[in-house]
Amino acid sequence: MDGKTLAGNDKIITVLMETGGEHRIDLLVSQEPVGSQIFSTTFYADYKPWGVLSTHPSNPRYGEDFEVYLNAYDVESEAVIEFLEITVYDYEGNQRAGLIYENQGANFNIIFEIEYTGSMVLDYGLRDGNNNYRENSSTIDVLGWVDIYVDSLDIKGTKEKGKKQIVDFVLTNYNETYQKTIYNGQIAIGTVDLLIDGEIVNTWSYNINPTESEQFSFDWVAIPGIHDFEVIAYVSDGEIIEDNNNLTASTSIKSKRGTGLLPYPNIIIVIISILIATKTVRRKAN
Repeated sequence: MDGKTLAGNDKIITVLMETGGEHRIDLLVSQEPVGSQIFSTTFYADYKPWGVLSTHPSNPRYGEDFEVYLNAYDVESEAVIEFLEITVYDYEGNQRAGLIYENQGANFNIIFEIEYTGSMVLDYGLRDGNNNYRENSSTIDVLGWVDIYVDSLDIKGTKEKGKKQIVDFVLTNYNETYQKTIYNGQIAIGTVDLLIDGEIVNTWSYNINPTESEQFSFDWVAIPGIHDFEVIAYVSDGEIIEDNNNLTASTSIKSKRGTGLLPYPNIIIVIISILIATKTVRRKAN
């Protein structure tokens, strides 16, 4: 059909018509020793109505306004929207809301606020002037928000020159306010820098699930003086600055010089020793 060989050897072959319009069927009949002959015929198939479904934003998030636009059209005649049904599910799969709009003409538009993370299923039915009917369905994932913050920053070790210090810090992806409103968050993906005295000494990549934390460590050998430590986290997508959000943390330590194995002698003992040595040198021999 239409130049393509149909699968099957039965007397009746069922074919799904994917497009309307005129189609051609060629039947090749072979017989030995007579030969072969092709029988051809054409037929016309009505077009079914088509729907153009547009949603914005393409990756909706909890709390955002979500817009749905549906247009019905047909090649041969007019087409109308018989119904549009919107079913909302939370992240546990529970149905939270259901909306249905019937007999909406050729165009339909609606804007509403997203109240749950999880998914939305958009089902719609279209009918054209020749009574041809089509149903379709589309599923849209609803994302949560990332909420990364530096949970802790600690410098462990003896604060002396040459001693190893362990810089420990924890990143957490959690927002208590959202959890109370059926919010499952979103996986946080990004990088985090550790700066010592304003210079980046190491960078990590992270991938933290909602409500979870990740610990990072860095070994640093102390040098004398006061030193500033700072952690800066960067989120690739989906961060919203609210509530406990804090992408940076900093602290300072003072590192002392090491005392060594032998302590410095008392200054009085040093002076007495010098005087005795001087007196001994000046004494004349008998």
